[in-house]
Amino acid sequence: MKPTDVPRPSQTKSHALPALISGALMLAIWAFVTITTVAPGWIHILLTAGVFLLIYGIAARDDSRPPRPRS
Repeated sequence: MKPTDVPRPSQTKSHALPALISGALMLAIWAFVTITTVAPGWIHILLTAGVFLLIYGIAARDDSRPPRPRS
């Protein structure tokens, strides 16, 4: 990667929404299966992956608002 190859905000922003949606969907599936059945151990990977994707999606969002001035 060259020093001039700087990631653009539009590249980062494109990953945020799918990650948030996927994470919320995984958590919903995990909750449904856990509450309605005797969930096998591997189903709890959805919890881990869903929380990871939610955190990643929030961190990857592009906050285009200018920073607040200090008082």
